[in-house]
Amino acid sequence: MHRIVVSEPPPLATQFPRPSARTRRLPALRGSTCLAMAFVAALGLTMIGLAPSPAIAQDGDATSETEDRQFFDQVSVSLHTVVTRVTDRRGEPVLHLGPEDLVAEVGGVEVPIYAVDWYTGTSDSPVIHDRAVDDELPENLQNWRQTLSPEMAQQIVEATDRLVVIFIQVGHHQVVTLDESYISGHLKLLPHLRKMLDELDPEDRVAVVSYDSRLKLWLDFTLDREAVNTAIYDGIGFGQPVPRRNHRLSLLDVLDEGAMRRATTPELALLATARGLAKLPGIKDMIFVGWGLGRYTHGLGVLMPEDFSTAVSVLGRSQTTVSVLDVTQMESHALASGLQSVAAATGGTYASTYEAVGRKVSQLGRTLRGYYIVSLDRKALPADGGKLVLSIPRRDTSVLHSAVVFPKRRDRGR
Repeated sequence: MHRIVVSEPPPLATQFPRPSARTRRLPALRGSTCLAMAFVAALGLTMIGLAPSPAIAQDGDATSETEDRQFFDQVSVSLHTVVTRVTDRRGEPVLHLGPEDLVAEVGGVEVPIYAVDWYTGTSDSPVIHDRAVDDELPENLQNWRQTLSPEMAQQIVEATDRLVVIFIQVGHHQVVTLDESYISGHLKLLPHLRKMLDELDPEDRVAVVSYDSRLKLWLDFTLDREAVNTAIYDGIGFGQPVPRRNHRLSLLDVLDEGAMRRATTPELALLATARGLAKLPGIKDMIFVGWGLGRYTHGLGVLMPEDFSTAVSVLGRSQTTVSVLDVTQMESHALASGLQSVAAATGGTYASTYEAVGRKVSQLGRTLRGYYIVSLDRKALPADGGKLVLSIPRRDTSVLHSAVVFPKRRDRGR
C-alpha cells in the first residue's frame, strides 16, 4: 500500500436495528438499503420504520412492546465505509463475498466487519426499487421508502449512482524526453476505450476532462456514450470545449473556473478535478489516460509535488477510485511511478498500454463492473488507530481499496 495517508471521509452516522437470533440471517440492511438509510439520516430526516410503533407508544400495551423488542433493539452505529474491489488473476471481479470472507486489520489488530455489500450499477442493484430486500425487512421497516418525497427519493438514487470521469492528459512540457510517444498511445487506445465504455452499466454517468496546459471540461456527466466517445477524441486535440450542463449532478457546476485556469501542472489539474468531485454525492471512478505524474530530477529521481499528495487525499475523501491507462509507448519510464502511486493510494489499478492494449483495457472494464462497500463499526476500531488493510486469506485474489489511516481515539485510556 502506498505511504500517502488518505483522510477518512465524514462518518455515515445513523441508527440501525440490531437483529436478534431470529433475524440475524436476514439481509435487512444489506446493499443499497443500508447506504440509502444512512443518507436519509445524514440529512436529518426521520424514517417511520425506525420510529417507535403506535403499539409501543401506547401506555399499558406491554405485550406489543415486549414482542417488538424480541426482534430489535435501537442502537447507534457509526459506520466507516470503504469502496473495495476484489479481483482474480484475470481481473475478473470475485463475487458473493460476505463479512466472513474478508479480514480487516487496523494497525495490525483484526477488527470485525459490519457489512460487505456488492454494487454493480443501478440497473442491477437499484436503491429505490429493490423490492427483494424490502420483502425481507421486518414489518416496521418495510415502508420506510414510502415516507420519502419524490425529490428525496431521486436524491438517494443519485447519491448511490456511479459517476465516471475520463481524465485525458495530453500536453507535455518534456516532450523531447518522451519523443511524443504519448500521442500514438492515445490514438492506439481509442477503439479499445470505446468498447470498454460501451460495456459500462447504462446508468453510469460519464464526464470527460483533459489537461494540456490547463484543465478543460469537454463533457458534463451524461448517459450518451456516443457523446463521450466524441469528447474523448476532441480532448486529445488542443481545441476549446464548450460544455453544457446535462444533469442535476453536474461537474460543470462544481469545478472552480479559476482553479482550472491555474492548473498549469497535471497534479494541479488532478487536484482541481478531485475538489469538484468531492462536492458531489455517490461513488466515483476516474479513468486516468495519460503519460505520467511527478517531476524527474537528475540524480534524485522522480519527486512528487505537494499538490499530488493533496489531490490523493481529496480523492480519498470523495470516494473516487483512480484507474490508470499509461499511454507512453515505452516498456518503462520514470514518470510511471506517479501514475502507479495515485492508483495504489485510491484503490485503483495501473496498466501500461505499450503492449497487449486490448487485453489490458478489457481487464480494466471487467474490474470496473462492480465494487463492494465494506462497512466497519467505528466503535469497534482499536483505540490506537492505524492503517486499514483488507485481505482475503488463502485466496489467489487482489483486494483493492484506498489508503486509510484511522487516528487515535480521543477517549483512549478512559
